Amino acid sequence: MNKYKLIALVAVIALLGAGCKWFAPAEDSNARNAFRGLDPLAAAEKIQFLPGDSFDVTQRMYGFEALVPGFLKDDTGVRKVTVTRFAPMNGANLEWETTLEVETDASKQEREAYAKALDELSEDAPIPVRPSMSYETRAASGTLEFINIKNSHSALFPAYWQEGKQNAIEEFSAMWLSDDAFQELSRTGKTSLSFNVFHESSAKAIHGVNELQDAFDALKNESQVAVREDRKDIDLVEMIDDSFEYDIMVDGKTVTVEAMKARNWFGEIIILKNRQNPMILELNINPLAAGVNEAIGEKVGSLQDLFGYKVTNFTLKTY
Repeated sequence: MNKYKLIALVAVIALLGAGCKWFAPAEDSNARNAFRGLDPLAAAEKIQFLPGDSFDVTQRMYGFEALVPGFLKDDTGVRKVTVTRFAPMNGANLEWETTLEVETDASKQEREAYAKALDELSEDAPIPVRPSMSYETRAASGTLEFINIKNSHSALFPAYWQEGKQNAIEEFSAMWLSDDAFQELSRTGKTSLSFNVFHESSAKAIHGVNELQDAFDALKNESQVAVREDRKDIDLVEMIDDSFEYDIMVDGKTVTVEAMKARNWFGEIIILKNRQNPMILELNINPLAAGVNEAIGEKVGSLQDLFGYKVTNFTLKTY
């Protein structure tokens, strides 16, 4: 081998060895590189959705449609949500899946029979023993289409997502502020957003679940008092903090974004400060009325378990 070939060989070895970083993949995370050096507002504005992107929603319970009883005793669960359509400031479609524990049909029937027996109980009759609940584990999934993120002022939070195909009928914003609501809140510090706490499926779903029934009834009564006697607009959302740092997870990495915090009579929401994607990252039920706490005490926590949620991780294809 002549000296020129030897020099060339050494150079190749150097490139493939000590110089191999030229060909190495990005540092351990596309997300880490994409968000490195960005201030929180720029990071927030970088959170965009394309079809196939996903995020996790952490909930204590998975909502109504007879799922509630099974989650009174469970640890926090996660629902995987995939974006199938996202038109900024216009509309969106989602699909979701999870594994959950639900009450068995036999257990539901026993509970209904017990409730009926109590209603028909004579004054001198002994009170029957409350049946224990039994559960089964199964997979669940659904879709939510025609979400209105253009001008809706009515949310359809994850607690109300149903199995199978569900249509937001271009009326509900799901878990976003609509562009109309986002701009109004940003400009004036106020907007209107119905949490739909008294959605038509609520009362039916919690019937017979005492841990929730008392809390729900007290909340409903106090909200009626607030409207009737205190003349409050219980859907009026007012800004608490128009700019604060909030940590989210993107592809398993912590990213600090800018967020806004606002509340109405029912509780607080944390919103990603991004006009094109003003996602409600967190919902915490904490009624303003002191009467709710006086009436049900610690059972206020049941309302948070039922309605509250937090977005815990984003998986994005493009940054």
